[in-house]
Amino acid sequence: MARVLVVDDNDTYAERIANFLKAHGTEETVRAHNAAEGIEILGAQGDRLDGVVTDISMERELAGLSVLAYARDHGFRGRVATASTAFDRRLGFFINRFILGGWYKSEFLIPKKPIIERDEHLWVRVRRG
Repeated sequence: MARVLVVDDNDTYAERIANFLKAHGTEETVRAHNAAEGIEILGAQGDRLDGVVTDISMERELAGLSVLAYARDHGFRGRVATASTAFDRRLGFFINRFILGGWYKSEFLIPKKPIIERDEHLWVRVRRG
């Protein structure tokens, strides 16, 4: 992946995800601090992005869902990943793998707790891109 949009209102998570992506071959990350900014960037630069990683809870409890819906509804062809603290619990992960993977077309779920505690990134594939 050459260019990835990272949508997260938390600077620590956004920086760690961007660093992980760059260490694994991403040439450039573009940062959005909230869902509205993420949607604006997807609309203007979506054809030049290879992927998007979005948090779910930002300026509103489920703001990241609007980023996922925009990407799905506007035919975004890059890879999509969703990061959230809700994935740190088994039930939250189980439910969200179907909702986010099936309905919103997120290819990966990223639990946030290991990122903040150990700078460990677990990208769990929940659907084929």
